[in-house]
Amino acid sequence: MDKQRAQLIKNLSQDLEVISSPGQTLNITILWLMINFSLTVLLTLATGPFRTGSFDQLQTHPQFFIESLVGMAAIILLATFSFKSGLPTGRTVLKIGLTPCVLLLIWISFYFYGFLEPALPASMEGKREIHCNLTTLLIGLPSLLLGLFMLRRLWPLDPAWSGLLLGLAAGATPALIMQFACMYSIEHIFQHHLLPGLLLGPIGMIIGKYSLKK
Repeated sequence: MDKQRAQLIKNLSQDLEVISSPGQTLNITILWLMINFSLTVLLTLATGPFRTGSFDQLQTHPQFFIESLVGMAAIILLATFSFKSGLPTGRTVLKIGLTPCVLLLIWISFYFYGFLEPALPASMEGKREIHCNLTTLLIGLPSLLLGLFMLRRLWPLDPAWSGLLLGLAAGATPALIMQFACMYSIEHIFQHHLLPGLLLGPIGMIIGKYSLKK
């Protein structure tokens, strides 16, 4: 029944003129991003302080600055396109998600390059007493659930895809913030920051598939 409804909407809208920014998704995206980053920082601080001098390393280590900037941009685009996908535009799922997903892969590639040339010297400073793989996952979960609730105000034709993009944005945020709080080690980053964070992508896809149905 839901597939028939989605197909009906597509059929009714296929001859309409496509506009670049239907509806008002900018405000809801900015609101979610502000809450997401604020909540992530607060929850991260609840597990321990930020690494001493980590923000100063943005100035002293250009590679660290660039990889952090690309990660921030990927999160912003993932969230933006997730909320945009909540409105029928006539664009295919591939066109909606290609740009943010490519930028996300570019960000991850910085850490693959880090096996050869890490952005920062390996350090145990900032290591959490609790398992930060579980911490990263749990920190991103509230932002994901909040975003899915906000998406329900829209009309996502492909709720699973909208949930995937939002889950990736919610999970990438603590994965990025942890680079300033937790120990800096490429192996640790992949196992305990990136992988748990990106796991929220498929989690968001599953939850979105069922919770965003109209």
